[in-house]
Amino acid sequence: MKKLILSLSIFSCLNSTAQILNPSFESVTAGKPNNWNTTLYNYSSYQIRDTNIAHTGAHAAYIRGLSSQSYSIQGAVLGVFSATGTPAALQGWYKCNIMPGDSLVFNPYVYQTTTAGPFASAYSYTTGSTAVYKQFTANFNYTLFSVTSIDTVYTGIYLSGTNVDAQGVVIPQTGTWAIIDDIALATPTITGIKENGEQQLIEQVYPQPATNMAFMIYNLTQNVTSTLKLLDITGKELKIIFENEKQTQGKYKAEIPVYDLAPGIYFAELNINGQITVAKIIKQ
Repeated sequence: MKKLILSLSIFSCLNSTAQILNPSFESVTAGKPNNWNTTLYNYSSYQIRDTNIAHTGAHAAYIRGLSSQSYSIQGAVLGVFSATGTPAALQGWYKCNIMPGDSLVFNPYVYQTTTAGPFASAYSYTTGSTAVYKQFTANFNYTLFSVTSIDTVYTGIYLSGTNVDAQGVVIPQTGTWAIIDDIALATPTITGIKENGEQQLIEQVYPQPATNMAFMIYNLTQNVTSTLKLLDITGKELKIIFENEKQTQGKYKAEIPVYDLAPGIYFAELNINGQITVAKIIKQ
């Protein structure tokens, strides 16, 4: 018989003072997110489009690679925004499919433009694909300059690869894509919830009750193979959300459809390397 650990705790580990940029790609015109550049210098276009596969809200940004197409900055999200204080990091959520040799890069800068500098930069990247939303954090390095407050943030997120186009630009392959959402400047705080001496994997399942879709946020401390299933109150398997997916360390958000279920109590079973954690879902 499987050992079940029922998770009923709900908590937050994001600082409430986060500054949302744009916010969250919710402002869209002609199929492209507003305030995000679609042209720059002599390059013809940024491959950025609107998508409704959002982490929250109704919109997110979709970027993709186009193999050997020249004269184009492919798969780039670039925005310029006002900000205050000295944020510790750029945070956000992403889904992606990364072909071998390509990567998804998060490379923002913060500036004091009123004094012609100084600035601080951040850099983070992933070469792994994820079918569910995963959180990224790119921490700003303030050690090179004495930055007391910033007023502008240049937010650069792009796909990179080993191919080079006719203009000498490093580009990703066809088949590489990413969806970006909920980008924010924040000072992340790390909170720990422990149960029976073990770190709790599932941080939150919401909304409770759910009508159409329930969302599970869970945290991985190492690279794992994971499976997520939906069970009824008797333990009968109803749906496989994903199975034997290789996931790297980080925070994830899984979508669990419940629109076709009768009202009642259900359980989301998360299997991480054989460790099973179960969270209750109330269907309205």
